[in-house]
Order: sequence, then C-alpha cells, then structure tokens
Amino acid sequence: MKGLLFDKDMKPRITTPDGIAAIRAFAASVEHMPKDIQGWGTPQIYPFWASGQAYSAMSFPSIVGFGEGNPNSVIRGKQITCIIPGNMIDGKLVRRAPQAAGTGYMVSAYSKHPELAYLFVQWFTSPSVSDEAVAHPRGFWDPYRVDQINNPKIVSRFGAEMVKTTLENTKYAASLLMLEGNYEYFKILDNNLADVMNKNITPEEAARRIETGWNKVTNDVGRENQIKIWRKGVESGIYLDKF
Repeated sequence: MKGLLFDKDMKPRITTPDGIAAIRAFAASVEHMPKDIQGWGTPQIYPFWASGQAYSAMSFPSIVGFGEGNPNSVIRGKQITCIIPGNMIDGKLVRRAPQAAGTGYMVSAYSKHPELAYLFVQWFTSPSVSDEAVAHPRGFWDPYRVDQINNPKIVSRFGAEMVKTTLENTKYAASLLMLEGNYEYFKILDNNLADVMNKNITPEEAARRIETGWNKVTNDVGRENQIKIWRKGVESGIYLDKF
C-alpha cells in the first residue's frame, strides 16, 4: 500500500491526477450501493450477498464460504473466483493481494508467558486445528494452508475453485501497513472518502485534505523514523514495494 500512496520520502501521491481519479471512481460506486451501507459491517454484508441482492461485494474470502455453505443462500454454485488483477510495471505483471487479518498472530513483547503464547499459536494454526476452524460452517477463517485444497470439508464449504485461487493469491500477498500512525492515516482517508461519497466535498478537496493530514501524521511521528521503519520492513521481505 505504501508504495502506491507514498513516494520514497513518505510524501503522499494523493493529489496526483491518478490519485484524484481513484477517489472519484471509488466515490462513484456509492450510487450503486444500499443507502445505509456506510454503517454496515460483516454481519450485514454476508447475508445481503448470499441473498442475491448484490452483483459484487468487498469483504474477506470467507464470504464465498458463506455464500456456498449457508442453507438460505441463493447464490450457491454461482460464485466465480479469480486471481487478483495486476498492473504492468516496467514490462512485468505485478499483482498485490491484500493480506486479510485473522490468521496472522504475534506474541507481545510484554507478555508474562511468551513461550506459552507461542505454543498456543503454534497449536492453533496447526494442520488439524486450523483445518477444523476453516471448515466450520459458521466460521470466518479463510483457507490459507497449501494442504487445505485436499480437505474435502473445506472444499465442500468454499468450492475447489475458490480454495485453489485463494492459495494462489497468497503468492502475491502484500502485508498490511505497519507504520506508527497506521490508525491515523486510515482514519483521515476513511473520513474524507466518506465525505466525497456523501457529496459533501469534491475529490480534489478530499485529496488535498488527505495529503495535508497524512503529512501532519508523518511529521508528528518523524519522517526519517517512518522511512527507516519502512525500509527495515522491505529488507525483511514483508513488503513487495522496493525503492
């Protein structure tokens, strides 16, 4: 994400023609959405999708399992799963699949029992236990282990095409934004996108506000510190974007 929205000096790219066009296109999609959707969460999106009231939805991969496995679903067998689209960069097709939260765990440095916490995570994500969680008809875990394509319960719940495609997408996974101020960056983005969607401000004004807000967050945290943290993440292999 950082490589798409910031340059190597942590300066936002939002006020560029491409940035403004992206905001305008995203905001235009609200015309095709339910009027109250900005207040929705997973409990509203999943049944709305499975009831056949939407032509598309953006959520976790488990929404496909809900559409296939829910007994009241009217879209069972009608969902199509595709590899994440890519962009041609320097003559090479580059794909970036967002890393969904849910099956990534870490142990706090302040934990009183770090070894016990690690052993629990190891058990929780082991083949037998994680397979059971992914296959559970009311669960929200997505397929994430290579061997899960061979689990008949998981394949039955999600469909073989979805499991295969999801595992293929993991090859292109880009980590979530791991910078200090993460919440503030996204809060500024979310608030201004909502204002454009509600026609309170123009895409151009939103881009200006986002850029100003992001620069303030970066300066408050420390621009050199953010660049250092980002480069450390890139060198460790967390991110696809390099500079």
